Amino acid sequence: MRESSRSDAALWSRVRGRGIGWIAQDPLAALHPLLTVEQQIGEQLEDLPGADARTRCLRWMERCGLERPERFLARHPHQLSGGERQRVLLALCLVREPKLILADEPTSMLDPELAQAWMRVLIEEVRQRRVSLIFVTHEEQRIAPHADRLLRLEAGRLVPERAREWSYPARAPQPRGARLLRAHQLCVRRAPGLPCVLNGLDLELFAGEIVAVVGASGAGKTTLARTLAGLLTAESGTLELPASRSRARTVQLYFQDPLASFDPRRTLQQSLGDSGAAPMEISRLCTELELGTELELGAQQQGKLDLARRPAAFSGGERARLALARMLLTKPDVLIYDEPLAALDGPLRVRMVEQLLRLRQAGAVAQLLVSHDRELVHAVADRVLQLKDGRLVVAQNDSSRIP
Repeated sequence: MRESSRSDAALWSRVRGRGIGWIAQDPLAALHPLLTVEQQIGEQLEDLPGADARTRCLRWMERCGLERPERFLARHPHQLSGGERQRVLLALCLVREPKLILADEPTSMLDPELAQAWMRVLIEEVRQRRVSLIFVTHEEQRIAPHADRLLRLEAGRLVPERAREWSYPARAPQPRGARLLRAHQLCVRRAPGLPCVLNGLDLELFAGEIVAVVGASGAGKTTLARTLAGLLTAESGTLELPASRSRARTVQLYFQDPLASFDPRRTLQQSLGDSGAAPMEISRLCTELELGTELELGAQQQGKLDLARRPAAFSGGERARLALARMLLTKPDVLIYDEPLAALDGPLRVRMVEQLLRLRQAGAVAQLLVSHDRELVHAVADRVLQLKDGRLVVAQNDSSRIP
């Protein structure tokens, strides 16, 4: 084994891809926005003839859970769902058959069945080719049965660890209030020329309730969230909201990819300040979300979070909580969360759920939760709706049967 430094550019160029495969935490940020899926995976196979490269590309895409993979070759990242992007990223990593695989929260945006299938592909690859896998995750209970060693990063050091047990707090019975949102017969496409993802969809949200939307990866859950927030326009149908406030103040969306949702050129202090909230209010809310903050420019105090930095300088978990803080500061009527806990560890997930339940108990807002987490849905949702064939239907009460 040879030691290397960052200055060994030629060596790293040879090692990346074939030697080391990387599965990033934010698929939307990791994939090139101007290249199609075929172009991005094809870059890894430039040494193969065109027909062979295409065959190998399709084989790995199908193995990674993309049925009829030829459908996805000409699409760009923004035309894929979160789960589809994650599977493309897996294929992009494995197509070169690397000797070391680094996976950073690779199953966070997949439904449970697909995550299990995805894990089987990855573990089979590791066992059959006798390669190494470093799996970075907050989902200890998912990886523990497969891991040869489980390590925790603590104070800059790796220490042996056992999977810890934790559970979500449960909601208390509560009457719902006034209707705050009504969608009727919505029809929406992800992009021109693609089939309708939402087709005749109906939905009502009321103050003081949490409604969960579940469904298989690619069913259109994120498309629904973006449409309700006004980021996508329905081809037909109606969307009714309270008329007293602007759309931005009425509906706030927690994005599936927190890093991509922030302006990379602006500091977090500027982004949070757009809400019009006072610095003390920002600090109080961040403290509630266990983000110890120091608002002064250039603060370096231990345990304080310097909001004068830009989004890329924060960890995935910090960005997730800052994204929640940004939406809460506007005091909206409707809160929409798209996989809000994917980047958090168990104890922080519990804290975030407690925040959601406090908002529910206050009775002033309606909350729509898009999630693959069965335990979370079972614990907090007043109603569970399944998105299937472009429409919302009442899901089974049994949490083990929720997609």
